[in-house]
Amino acid sequence: MYDQKHVDRTGKLKNCVGYGPGTLGLALMPDDDAGVIDTLVSVKAVARSLVELLVKLH
Repeated sequence: MYDQKHVDRTGKLKNCVGYGPGTLGLALMPDDDAGVIDTLVSVKAVARSLVELLVKLH
């Protein structure tokens, strides 16, 4: 799920990156699906990005 509208409304942050597994054309549709491997790759990429961001902020 892409939660940019919540980030904007709650955090007043206009710029938000959406990233995740699956096919964009099927996002939030009845046939939306993502494989386990694609999901794990996505989770690892987000985790690495967060670690790098936190290291830079520290």
